[in-house]
Amino acid sequence: MECSAGARAPIAMVTRRLAPTVVAVGDRPTVTGPVEWAQQVVGSVEQLAVRVGTAVWVPDAWPPSVSGPEIVYMCSPGADRERDGYHLRGLDESERLLVISGYRRRPGARLESRLAAVEGMPFETLSRPDGQPPHVVVRTPVLDVRISGDALSRASALHLARGLILVQAKR
Repeated sequence: MECSAGARAPIAMVTRRLAPTVVAVGDRPTVTGPVEWAQQVVGSVEQLAVRVGTAVWVPDAWPPSVSGPEIVYMCSPGADRERDGYHLRGLDESERLLVISGYRRRPGARLESRLAAVEGMPFETLSRPDGQPPHVVVRTPVLDVRISGDALSRASALHLARGLILVQAKR
């Protein structure tokens, strides 16, 4: 790695006892091992459902102030891995990000501690309190669907959560 004159080379630290191995370079860690993601952009949510191998949950309407969505199938490399999840993502006019992510539910998977149940919502819906960056998780039968990003207020994130619909793969 080349460095400009007078600049110090970043220090690489390797944690050997944990899997996956995390190699941190400077302030931006690079994660290697079984949690790496491969990405594939797909053209429709129906194609996404085919890739994921089950019906997917997506918003009924994408916010008009946000571009997209770009639809991305996410998987961990390796032939024996179960298909993992997906992202719908876009930017608003200020290039602030909106991401709606679906991940297979894993029994006993721990969600962040700041999420609290939201009353009167379909399924099990959890959100951060007012005044914190928007992050909503809707726990559907097969997937956890996460709505986050700085392009949204908490109210608009909850509005998207209320409008999630099930999309089946077209045969």
